[in-house]
Amino acid sequence: MKILGIIGIIIVAVVGLWMWKYPSGTWHYKMTLAVQTPEGMKTGSVVREVYMQTGPKTLPDAGTSYLAVKGEAVVVDLGQRGVIFALLRSDKTVDHGYYAFLDSFPTPKSVDSSVGVVKYYNSLKTGKAEMTGDNLPMLVRFKDINDPKSVERVDPSNLAATYGEGVSLKSVTIEIADEPVTTGIEKVLGWLIPLKGRYLHGEHTSRGAPLGLYGGDFQKGDNQ
Repeated sequence: MKILGIIGIIIVAVVGLWMWKYPSGTWHYKMTLAVQTPEGMKTGSVVREVYMQTGPKTLPDAGTSYLAVKGEAVVVDLGQRGVIFALLRSDKTVDHGYYAFLDSFPTPKSVDSSVGVVKYYNSLKTGKAEMTGDNLPMLVRFKDINDPKSVERVDPSNLAATYGEGVSLKSVTIEIADEPVTTGIEKVLGWLIPLKGRYLHGEHTSRGAPLGLYGGDFQKGDNQ
């Protein structure tokens, strides 16, 4: 029993040293999409979780951190005009879900390591920014909400072309949040869970997939 106790102390010490040397961080942010319509302002928002784990450099070309995001696309119901979705990807990167957070709240130039990045964001408690240009998420809609293959891209600079005169994108904002991750998009997109993360045409490859989109562009986390 004494030996087991010593081994336990050693394990705790090693784990503690590892966590001190290679820390991790979990941060929540809220993204809000505001759309101006003739019927008034329509908004939708979601809270997402970004996770980062640092680690040793195992290979010359290997990274020293792991990044992941949990959350959903923003959904804005425009009534009879339809629904607009702000995805977990953008035209710039398929990893927009966590880059939206990192790019909106950049680290100081003095931070030059993944460990420093984690420590910086762990200390960051508040912050709000407006997303523009390449930082905007990809916007889409469905001609038939029940058919994933009917997806269409929506031009953020010309929502009127899709939703009618007087409809425009007012803003896309992001802020650090202390709220639980939003769930429930599968109630709007009934085909999302049965899709099981595949591409929108139901296949495992992007060939022929409308806009190259897959389930993870709408929801990432426990259900994907």
